[in-house]
Amino acid sequence: MMTKMDKSNKKIDLPPYLVLTSILSAGLTIVVSVIYIVLSILGLVYRFMCDVASPETTVGSKHFINMILRIYIQKNDCELKLNWDNLTSADAVFVLNIVTLCAAVLSLIAAIVLLTMVENRDKASHIHLAAYAYIGVCAASLVVDLTYATHYGMDYTELSNQINESTPGLTMNYDRDIVRLGALFLMSLTLKGFMAHAVNLVLLVLLLIYVTDYQQREEHSIHRLGALNAYDQPRRRQDRQDSWQPEPQMFMGLPRGPQTNPAFVDDSNSVGPRLSMREPSVPDYIRSESWQPGANGARPFSYLEEARRPAARPVSPAP
Repeated sequence: MMTKMDKSNKKIDLPPYLVLTSILSAGLTIVVSVIYIVLSILGLVYRFMCDVASPETTVGSKHFINMILRIYIQKNDCELKLNWDNLTSADAVFVLNIVTLCAAVLSLIAAIVLLTMVENRDKASHIHLAAYAYIGVCAASLVVDLTYATHYGMDYTELSNQINESTPGLTMNYDRDIVRLGALFLMSLTLKGFMAHAVNLVLLVLLLIYVTDYQQREEHSIHRLGALNAYDQPRRRQDRQDSWQPEPQMFMGLPRGPQTNPAFVDDSNSVGPRLSMREPSVPDYIRSESWQPGANGARPFSYLEEARRPAARPVSPAP
């Protein structure tokens, strides 16, 4: 008999489709989380570097990056900070960067835990809990990214409206167009290029379906208690009447008892008249003429004929 130690060290066989989906989703989340952890840290660092985006120290090819840093990244205390109306402030971007960093770290931890349970089958007994936690963290991270991208999308729309309302050829429109493209770039970057979230969302849905199916099969009594004790469970109380159970009115008036079959009908106590046995049409003692001794002479002996005493002949009177 296996001891508790042997049972705890027993490797659990996971379905291959569950293993493959977990590895693909967790691997993608790990790569993306590491990239966005680095980007979030860079955004926090450049917030306090006021002399990085100075026009005097940079070339014209970096004007696009400088405009993004001066509007969205640098804090308000910097001399080169640009404050444009109706755009997302640098403080809001700072808060969203911190939230994105936290979501990326949690996603990384959840993906590593899920991947560890899948690879190490000795610890896969609670894989459904790790999968549910991983799916929840990824869903929360998606909500954060959508919120972050919405701000940049609103900025893109606002700058497009300003350019449409202004006179063509103005120098200000050039900077507005640069910032508008920067907002579009940041929106795409926040949504992880659109494709990462799209692919991972499909994998998360498949993972949820597979882990739910696996949990339901593992919670069956055969898997939890074994084949011998699977059905040795107390019966649940029936909320409604079973159609296969006999109703009390079916056997009303019949004798009942611990040793009495309610479906047995006693013929001796039957209420209706009993049918008498059919009487033979011809009595046994009446035979046809062929069986009687007569002029035909002696007939052969047969066991079918009942033995009869020979009839006494009448005695003739003496002369």
